[in-house]
Amino acid sequence: MVETVSIVNVLASELKLVASQGKHSLSMLDLGSSNDILAELYLKLALAALPQNYWCRRFEEFMEKTDHTKSPAVSCCFARYLLVVKEIARAKKAVREMVIMALEMLFDHDPSNDMQAFIMLYKIMVAFGDLDRMKSIMRVANLARLSWWTRTENGACAIQADPCQALYFYDCTGCGEPHSFTKSGSRSFFVCADCAGTSVLHPECYQKQQNLKPEEHTCFKHDFLHIPAMFVTTLVNTLIPTDSGNVTLKRWKEDIRRDFLELES
Repeated sequence: MVETVSIVNVLASELKLVASQGKHSLSMLDLGSSNDILAELYLKLALAALPQNYWCRRFEEFMEKTDHTKSPAVSCCFARYLLVVKEIARAKKAVREMVIMALEMLFDHDPSNDMQAFIMLYKIMVAFGDLDRMKSIMRVANLARLSWWTRTENGACAIQADPCQALYFYDCTGCGEPHSFTKSGSRSFFVCADCAGTSVLHPECYQKQQNLKPEEHTCFKHDFLHIPAMFVTTLVNTLIPTDSGNVTLKRWKEDIRRDFLELES
């Protein structure tokens, strides 16, 4: 935790210096990456310090100076913090622009950007701990990857699909091993909602982390979501697979719009 505080202070000082100068050597990509890292670290420190408010205040001040609408990582980290401290309306506002952008991409009849839209929505659902929608998005991502999310019913029926071909793709933050090559052969994983999805673990690494001492645990007392093994089959691309059955893509998007964009005054 001491190292985390040092990193935050150094990064914050450098960004403050950059902001005070009219011209600087950092590219927008560098600035964005620095803000992403800072948001992740501020989130960890703020949650670890609750109910004390020093790091919460630092995080709030950082957000006031940052155009978080340009960074899904920053938006989701701040949304997770606000969700934990029970400021639900503010949490939804933090990801509002992301939700609007993602839904517009899904409504524009251009399949080339659908995957980007689903990735954005997945990050939001992790921050909000919405396991059902996370699983639906992962299923659709695999259907799209395997070309099993087809335009017509006939197209879906014509494909000889092996449900075991569906895989999750990520690098375990515990051991660094890509999930698609995991030695254990596990088809499930754990994602940390309190890190807004930046910590993802194989089941083996998750169990090892639970046995660590608090000072050794990067996600001590954090809320992890278990994503079970996934088995999918072909589906027409006007439908979304859920645990309770398939729903229309239109209905699924409208439910997200209602839950995230129709905020109470």
